Amino acid sequence: LREFVAGRLPEYMVPAVVMVVESFALTPNGKVDRGALPVPEFRAAEAYRAPVTERELVLHEVFAEVLGQPRIGVDDSFFDLGGDSIIAVQVASGAHRAGLAIAVKDVFVHKTIAKLAEAAEDVGERAATPRAGSLVRIDAEELDELEAQWGTAL
Repeated sequence: LREFVAGRLPEYMVPAVVMVVESFALTPNGKVDRGALPVPEFRAAEAYRAPVTERELVLHEVFAEVLGQPRIGVDDSFFDLGGDSIIAVQVASGAHRAGLAIAVKDVFVHKTIAKLAEAAEDVGERAATPRAGSLVRIDAEELDELEAQWGTAL
C-alpha cells in the first residue's frame, strides 16, 4: 500500500506506517480518540548493514538515541523508523554535539545513516566555511539593545 501511495503522492505525504484497525474509539464529541489508537510498529529495512566508518558509527549512536531503537542499519530510512520533523531536529543537534555538521534539511534529503555520513562535515570544517544566508540583519534599535546588553560598541 505504501508503494502504491508513494507512486501518487509527494514523499512527505506518504505515511511511515499503515496499520489495519478493527474500529476506532471515539471521544464524547465524536472525534477519534488518538490516545486509544494502537502504537505503530516501525520496521527497519529487510537487510541489516552495520555501521563501519567513524561517521556512520557516530550517526548510528545519534539515531539509536533519538529513535529509541538500538539496532538500526545504515540503510534504514529515518522516516520508516518513526522519525519526524521534531526528531530530525534532535538528530541534527545530536550530530553537531558529536562533531558532525548536518542540517535538519539533510535528514529529509538523505534519510539514511550511510547517506548522511557522506553528506556530513566535521563541525570545524563547517564553522570555517560560512553558508549563504547565515547572516542576520538587525536594525539600529536592535543594535543599540545588543550594545547595551554586552557593554560594548559593535
